[in-house]
Amino acid sequence: MHNTAIRRLRIFLITIGVLFLALYAYNQASLFISGPSLIIENPPNNLETQEKLITVSGSTKNASKITLNGKDIFINEAGAFTEELLLTTGYTILEVAVTDRFGRSVAETRNIILTE
Repeated sequence: MHNTAIRRLRIFLITIGVLFLALYAYNQASLFISGPSLIIENPPNNLETQEKLITVSGSTKNASKITLNGKDIFINEAGAFTEELLLTTGYTILEVAVTDRFGRSVAETRNIILTE
């Protein structure tokens, strides 16, 4: 009977270990499966402004490259980015695009009108 209790305990501990490893593997794999994400916090879409210099800021996850209107910009370790953009009078479309290391990409656009 003592051997049976030890055997059951071993099976229980092995089962818990396997479940822990499976959950850990799922959590790590979900980062790769989901692809990159992008949130543009500023400027809001359809912004009308008289300021020629605006700040584009936001955050991203799982990104290896980020561009603003085709120009590479930098993100910090937390995935946040901030970039200044000089507007021309009239209508401007800005596009922020992120790409992960597997080539998957996501892009968002903002429409901005500079009035004088």
